[in-house]
Amino acid sequence: MARRKPFPRPSRYYPEDYTLYHGWVSNVRSSGLSMPSLKHYDLDPGKRRAAQQAWNRPVLWPAFALLALVVAIVVPGARTYLKERR
Repeated sequence: MARRKPFPRPSRYYPEDYTLYHGWVSNVRSSGLSMPSLKHYDLDPGKRRAAQQAWNRPVLWPAFALLALVVAIVVPGARTYLKERR
């Protein structure tokens, strides 16, 4: 069995705090993971809405591809059904 070296614990001696946030969020203070301060954030709804509209554009080609597939399956079947009924 291989001997492992003990893990150096730099987090005990060199604490690091960082916070990731969007441009529409302000009043952000870095705090530890055990102290969430989400309720104290200040949001700019106008900037948030503009960013969501820019990022979340609808992708319509899968709907059109599915519609084309359904039409390609249903039309020949309907033709055959109607032809056999005559």
